[in-house]
Amino acid sequence: MYDETTFLNRIDAAKYIGVSTRTLDRYVAKGKLSITRENGHVLLLITELDVIKNEKNPSVTQVIGKKSKPKHTEDDSPYTEPNTDIALQNQFAQEIHKYKVLYDDAKQELEKKDELLRHMHYQLGILETESKSKIPVLEAENEKQMLEKNIATLEAEKTFLLEDIKTARSGRSIFFIVSLILLFLLFIFFLIMGNIV
Repeated sequence: MYDETTFLNRIDAAKYIGVSTRTLDRYVAKGKLSITRENGHVLLLITELDVIKNEKNPSVTQVIGKKSKPKHTEDDSPYTEPNTDIALQNQFAQEIHKYKVLYDDAKQELEKKDELLRHMHYQLGILETESKSKIPVLEAENEKQMLEKNIATLEAEKTFLLEDIKTARSGRSIFFIVSLILLFLLFIFFLIMGNIV
C-alpha cells in the first residue's frame, strides 16, 4: 500500500489541484508531473502537485526538476532554479518510499513465516502425542523428522528476513540523515546566495 501522505492516485491528484484527469494526464505527458507505479496504481507526488496548485497560471508551469536559464547580467551571481530543491525533495521522498515498501514487504513475509512456524510446532506436538499412543511409531517418527527439517528451514528463513529488515531500517535511517544534511546545506547555500545578491 502506498504512503498517502507522500503520493496520491490519479483521481485524487486531479481533485487536489482542481483539474480533470485528462488535464492531469497532459501534465504528465509534458513532463510537468512525474509518476510512480505500484501494484497497478499510478501515483503522483504531492510535493509536485503543490507546485502546480500554487502556480497562478498552470499552463506555463515549468517542468519539475529541469533548469531553465534566466536572463541575467554579467554582474549577477550564478542563478539557482528553485525547482531543483523541489526535485531533490521529490527524489528523497521516492527513495524513502522505496525503503518503506521494502521494509513492509519483509515484515509481512516475516509474519507469514512466524504463523507457519507456529502451525508446524502445533502439528509436531500433535504427532508426538499420537506417536506415543499408536503402534506405527516409525511412520510418526518419519513425519516428525520431516516437520523438524521444515521448522529448521523456516527458522533459517526467519533469520534472513530479520537481517533484511535490519538492513532496510539502517539504510532508511542513513538515507534520511544524509537527506537532512543535504537539505540543510541547500538552505545555507540559498541564504548565502541571497546575501550576495
